[in-house]
Amino acid sequence: MKASSYYNSISAYELWNESDNTWNSANGTYENFWTTTFRQIRSIDASKPIQGPSFSDNISDMRNFLQNAVSTNTVPDILAWHELSSSSKIAGDVATVQSIEDQLGISRRPIAIEEYASPSEVGLPGPLVGYISKFER
Repeated sequence: MKASSYYNSISAYELWNESDNTWNSANGTYENFWTTTFRQIRSIDASKPIQGPSFSDNISDMRNFLQNAVSTNTVPDILAWHELSSSSKIAGDVATVQSIEDQLGISRRPIAIEEYASPSEVGLPGPLVGYISKFER
């Protein structure tokens, strides 16, 4: 990746998408995967940001994820998740994650909402404006 002509276009590495829906527990825990992969990437590229955990509209697992990340020194540079059910959840989810950061002694991280809108809202400009305006706030 570092030798690629696209390297400067990549803003961050995302290690896994929607582990809360796609992770096969037969492979061990997602937290162990995260720790191993984070360390491997850092050994190859010490400067490019890493983002995660990229949960699918499920920040309820964020505390467990971040506790593991703190204890293994693998806290992502950018916190990421998806808002797939309602734009009205955004402010509360951000507040919840920032509260967890504060409780665990993690400095505030940029947040990337990588995917947004419920399937019934995709492609409809009216509902999508609500997401964009709440992201700006």
